[in-house]
Amino acid sequence: MKRRLVFVVMVLFFAANAPVALAENSKFYGRINFGFYSNYIGGLTGSRAFNHPVFQQSLALGLKNPYVDVEGEVWSSVSPRGGFNSDSGDEIDYSINFSREFAGFRLGLGYNFFDLYRLGRINGDLHAICFNVVSPPVFKYLSFYLILEEDIPTDKEFLDGGFLGKIGAVWSQPIFANCTLNLDGSFGGHDGAYGLRSEPLSYGRLKTSFVISLWKIWKNNLYLIPEVSFQKDLGHDDGLACDRIWGGVKLSVAF
Repeated sequence: MKRRLVFVVMVLFFAANAPVALAENSKFYGRINFGFYSNYIGGLTGSRAFNHPVFQQSLALGLKNPYVDVEGEVWSSVSPRGGFNSDSGDEIDYSINFSREFAGFRLGLGYNFFDLYRLGRINGDLHAICFNVVSPPVFKYLSFYLILEEDIPTDKEFLDGGFLGKIGAVWSQPIFANCTLNLDGSFGGHDGAYGLRSEPLSYGRLKTSFVISLWKIWKNNLYLIPEVSFQKDLGHDDGLACDRIWGGVKLSVAF
């Protein structure tokens, strides 16, 4: 309970500064993503949400400001296997995140609502309060990150909540004029999320992706991002994460 209270106070502090982001020198930006992946593996949980191909798309809009950056995003996953809203491959997430630079580090606080299988029904969905930090570059191409999330269930009879964390490092290096290689290595764990036994170290993951700039449409950039991920379950036999190799490709428009 104390941990949730700390998260809430921090989010409210950032939110109170959000109107400043409408001041002069603010810069509007956005992203539209369309992706197709062989499996749906939870980015933070490491769990196998859906063991079949899925389409995943998102729209993000934000304001950059010298004081507080604000970004809202709608993200969805759709399974072609059984049609819309037919299985656990279907999901819609809504998020708002406040972030700012401090001593070279990017600090972020946010709120998510996960509308899970059986969209539109509150039972079994999750609220989440998130904290993340990204380090300034080290050796020019290397940066470190930390993600902490408190999941709060709408109804414990359907799905329990829990506290999850992930720590990792990204090596991001241009290899051609229009292509950047990203190597993302991470470890995740939880304190007994979703009614499972606690796993301080639940999984290790390595993701390789290429960000390829295709062309500019007016002032907007169109990117092609193929990626492949390998994950090793490091927790209990009946734990949250799984062993898996999966991949996909994403088209991204930044404006």
